[in-house]
Amino acid sequence: LRKDWLLGEAEYLLKLASYRLQLERDVTTALRAMHIADERLRDIGDPALLSVRKVLADDQNALKNVPTADITGMSLTLSALISNIDKLPLNTPMPETAQKQTVESKAVKKFTNWKDVPRAIWQELKSLVTIRQHDTKIAALLSPKEDFYLLQNLRLQLEQARLALLLGKGNVFSERLQTAQKWLQRFFDLKDAAVQNTLQSLQQLAAVNIEPAIPTIDKSYQALKSYIADIPVTQSEFKNDKPAPSPKKVPAVKQSPRVIEKKSIETPTSKPVPRNKVQL
Repeated sequence: LRKDWLLGEAEYLLKLASYRLQLERDVTTALRAMHIADERLRDIGDPALLSVRKVLADDQNALKNVPTADITGMSLTLSALISNIDKLPLNTPMPETAQKQTVESKAVKKFTNWKDVPRAIWQELKSLVTIRQHDTKIAALLSPKEDFYLLQNLRLQLEQARLALLLGKGNVFSERLQTAQKWLQRFFDLKDAAVQNTLQSLQQLAAVNIEPAIPTIDKSYQALKSYIADIPVTQSEFKNDKPAPSPKKVPAVKQSPRVIEKKSIETPTSKPVPRNKVQL
């Protein structure tokens, strides 16, 4: 019957929506399946389904309030950051030549008084030694081999973060991004614009919750199952459709054994001749 088909389709759609939520955390597909299931219940036109549709509407509203992240856009952003890692400058202590250039650019003064010579000598000696103050520890120079391993490990961290994003593993995603940020702050030049943009992008990605709490839709499914269980079973909904009569059992007739009657066969016989008469 058409009603049975519509009920079966609605039940299948609700079960599909539940599987998509539990296994894939796919809120968009689940909402679409629930919307189609509600349309099938509407087409049935039974007033008893209003309570089921009300529960279904509540579950749909709860799913619409779940924050959804742009997984595709975030994955593309990570791919762009991974391809740009080799262009980031490292934070290696390079000798500053600005002061030397200023000293060399100064013109040699001509002294008219020999009393100014010791002062000039002292100024030249002071320029040979430069004292710098650093609030943080100075990073040691990295060899080319260590540079290669650093870039490869950073690329691996971002690849693992991208894989965790696609699988919906929020804890792994956040951990890999935090590790990448620490390495950028420690080994790369924070004054460079590319490094600053990379750090800012990683911070924005880490602020997104890719694994929000998702409500279940068990109430809708159970309400529909209860409605189906309460449907009275009738023989048929068609007027002209009558159940076929059950065949009656005919008692077996006991047959008596066949009796063959023996009939005496009469043969024409001649009349008996008396003994005292002689037949000529």
